[in-house]
Amino acid sequence: MHVVRTINQTLPFILSAAVLSIFDRALKALVTMPQFDSVQLIPDFFHIAYSLNTNAAFSIALPSALYVGLFVIALCVIAGLWIVQGGVSTPILRIAGMLLFIGALSNMYDRIVYGGVIDMLAVPRLGACNLADMYIVAGAALWGFFLLRR
Repeated sequence: MHVVRTINQTLPFILSAAVLSIFDRALKALVTMPQFDSVQLIPDFFHIAYSLNTNAAFSIALPSALYVGLFVIALCVIAGLWIVQGGVSTPILRIAGMLLFIGALSNMYDRIVYGGVIDMLAVPRLGACNLADMYIVAGAALWGFFLLRR
C-alpha cells in the first residue's frame, strides 16, 4: 500500500519534469537548426536567437569544465534520489527540487554534448538564457520562499 501511495505522489512530479524537459530540449533543438534565424518577439527588447555559452551562469568563467560537470552530476543524482524517495515532505519543496533538478540536468547535457549551454532567450544588455535556467531560478526562488516562510 505504501508503494502505491508513493507512486501516486511521485508520478505527477515525474510527468511534469518530463514535459518541462521536453519543452526545453525542443526549443534548444529548434534554435540549433541551420535554417533557424533570430526571431524578434518584442522589438528592440526580447528575441530568440542561438547562443552557445561555454562559461558558467551569467558567463562567469569556469575553472574546469570537468570538475564543474562532476559536481553537477553528483548534485543531480543526490537531489533526484532525495526527491523520488520522498525526502522532500512538502509539495512546494518537491516542485522546487524538480525544477532545480531538471534545469541542472538539461544544462549538464548541453555541456557534455555541445561543449557549452545552448542559450536562446535574449534580452539586450541583460544577456541570454534558456528554459532550464528559468527552471533553476524558479526552483531556487520557491525553495527560498519556503525557507523564509518557516
